[in-house]
Amino acid sequence: MLAFVFIVPFFVMAIGVVMAFLAFDNLLRIEYTDHSEHWRQDGKPIGFFWMPAGTRFFSGLAARNRLFWTWLSDVPSWAESNERAKWLLRRIRVGMILGGVGWLSFLVGLGCFFAAIS
Repeated sequence: MLAFVFIVPFFVMAIGVVMAFLAFDNLLRIEYTDHSEHWRQDGKPIGFFWMPAGTRFFSGLAARNRLFWTWLSDVPSWAESNERAKWLLRRIRVGMILGGVGWLSFLVGLGCFFAAIS
């Protein structure tokens, strides 16, 4: 029972977040290779597991964080006609929803555990 309360939600969260990060990196590669002017306008972001040549870590990190949260709710203009890009955007969103559900489940399980032992 303890494994279900702690380990399963953790794995759901981890799988969701890694799925979202990988989808983001793939979408960023599309922007970098096919729409480089948009990539430069976005501040030359880096990926979670990928860093384009000629980028700077700290400025790319800040740009990535802004872009990641923007892409959770907005579709970039260059992606509107690209089915793969739209699919990757959905993967980012589904992955973050899974991550949130896993995190909330973990917190609820933690609360139940502490309520049971007190």
